Amino acid sequence: MIETPQTPAAADGVSTLARVITGDCRVLENLSEPQLRALLDTAGVHGVSTLLHRALSETSAWQTLPDSIRDRLHQTLLEQTALHANRARAFMDVSRIWAARDIPFLLFKGTALAYCLYPEPGLRPRADTDVLFPDRAAAERAWQVLRAQGYRRRNTLQGRYVGLQFSCEKPLVAGVWSNIDCHIRVNDYLIYATAFTFDELQRTAVIVDRLGAAVRAPGTLHALMLACMHRVASLPHPEETDRLVWLYDVFLLTQGMQLHDWQQLAEGCARRKLCGTVLMTLDAAAAYFPVNMPPVVRDQLGSGAATEPFRPSPDHRRWHFYLASFRSLHGWRNRARMLREHLLPEPDYLMKKYRARHRGWLPVLYLRRIFAGLHRYFRA
Repeated sequence: MIETPQTPAAADGVSTLARVITGDCRVLENLSEPQLRALLDTAGVHGVSTLLHRALSETSAWQTLPDSIRDRLHQTLLEQTALHANRARAFMDVSRIWAARDIPFLLFKGTALAYCLYPEPGLRPRADTDVLFPDRAAAERAWQVLRAQGYRRRNTLQGRYVGLQFSCEKPLVAGVWSNIDCHIRVNDYLIYATAFTFDELQRTAVIVDRLGAAVRAPGTLHALMLACMHRVASLPHPEETDRLVWLYDVFLLTQGMQLHDWQQLAEGCARRKLCGTVLMTLDAAAAYFPVNMPPVVRDQLGSGAATEPFRPSPDHRRWHFYLASFRSLHGWRNRARMLREHLLPEPDYLMKKYRARHRGWLPVLYLRRIFAGLHRYFRA
């Protein structure tokens, strides 16, 4: 079961959704219209509304649903399809320019999974398009292209241990934006940031045909480890839900894996100290979907997790991740720099963040930054 706290009704709803999107529509037979509406609400929170539509519309159960439920599901599908089409065109425009200018990049996370795993990319909702670059210089070159295409860049921390990604956005049509996150590391938390290098991911990357020959994404095993990492790194954020779609991604990634693939996964996790992170997510996915992890591999991951310096838990908050990141750095000079970059960022960043006009406000802004940050990192 997903480890984040849920009410029994919410947990039952997630279990029901998991069964339906994997083909068992019988669980809906005795649900009333209000119960179905509540289930649709849960599906929206967990990012599986379009998957629910697909599963139901392909069976006789579709005709037994109330018109209001079918209309709502169909409307969601139309909205997601249109959203996907607009964002895909926008990304293809910039990716072609990046390729023409020899700017190396990899598509990863949600959008990559949408194109590589799902029969139709519109079935996998995502808020943004995540792109990985080999270093900050390449990301800045990519930003110049984005700026020329009408994107604006959000205010972002800058430093060695912060600002490992920055977000760019552009309005497309009414109510639709293209959001592209440019990453120089695979994760913002330092314990995960160095788990993969760009070159390592690129060596086994696959072509994303539907977006053009220049667009590549991590191969299956790397994508699986990244998906597990992303899910665990998102758990400490109270504003986010541990979404069923993330676990469904993991389920799809494991489909077709043979014993030697599982063994390669365990070996790769051990090298990167990701055994606990991957095992935690695989177990969560297996509570809802038939993830056929060989027992010997589960034992390997469990043994590896027991010896890792960072052992993720569903109870962890942000400070646990930052403390582990702090401890992972060598030398007090690097650790001091990490603290300074988080708590005392550049003045220009604070001026823009708080829309201050006079630098005389900086002492107050720094205090506000420190106390707000401590509250965010330690809150339940």
